Amino acid sequence: MSYILSLISRSGLAAWAFSTSVQVALCLGYIFAYLGVQSNVDITELPRTLNKIHFTMGIISPVANLLRACFVALNQFALLCGNTSNPGAIELYGGPILLLVAQIFGFLGILLWGDSQFSLFSFLRGREDQTNAAKGENTALPEDVLEEVARVKQSQGPGLRVSHLSKNFRKTKAVDDVTFGVEPGEVFALLGPNGAGKSKIPTHITHPLCCHPTFECRASGLLADV
Repeated sequence: MSYILSLISRSGLAAWAFSTSVQVALCLGYIFAYLGVQSNVDITELPRTLNKIHFTMGIISPVANLLRACFVALNQFALLCGNTSNPGAIELYGGPILLLVAQIFGFLGILLWGDSQFSLFSFLRGREDQTNAAKGENTALPEDVLEEVARVKQSQGPGLRVSHLSKNFRKTKAVDDVTFGVEPGEVFALLGPNGAGKSKIPTHITHPLCCHPTFECRASGLLADV
């Protein structure tokens, strides 16, 4: 579940935090539901009510199925009363196992759909990119970025000039509209975390045909537009 959420989230930490908080909430809700029915339901209807609670919450919560298996193993809430001859019965271990297998195939189907052409993940990411782009139109760039863009545009001497370099790997944007210039004798370094696209930039400068159509590179006074 966390991996699926990470496909539509901009941050892996945010996906993990959301998934964890949801599972904790479902776990507590499952336990409180079991405890709440003990004093509010007739003893003859208790097994049926507990089964309804389990199959309702267990279909969306993997942790609920694990808790149900633990309750059965410890004979909590009298789950084994009158039904101990077949541990694989749907009311005992069979139910949690069945729901976990169904969830595995369900998540696998979501992942396969996510990699297809008509992908929900692409739709959600596209909507997010449009929102960010709309916000970006109203957000001024930092002053140092504007100064670098202006300097690169005005530079006509020898050296390296890179304008509007972008690179996408399917649905992942590795390099996003990078512009910089390096003068002869100047020491230049690209800094950033893993996966920021540092190694991709020099690779695509030397192989300009792999770059975005708006990419422009001038090296030693020679201009290449692709």
